[in-house]
Amino acid sequence: MRGCEGPLSPRGRTGVLDLCLSEEFVAALAGVGASDGIFITTSRFSTDALKYVEPSPVILIDGNRLGQLMA
Repeated sequence: MRGCEGPLSPRGRTGVLDLCLSEEFVAALAGVGASDGIFITTSRFSTDALKYVEPSPVILIDGNRLGQLMA
């Protein structure tokens, strides 16, 4: 896994959240003995980030989905 710029929870970030952040999130879950997790952003996830978590019990919720859930 390569290093990402900045912390795992980049508040105020705009644009696309890339594969690197998905990798860090899954690694952070493993570090505390968890396999399931929910990563929520008001932005969106890259295709690579979505594919990376596909086989795992991790759920990615982007801004569009978050809006739907709140409606």
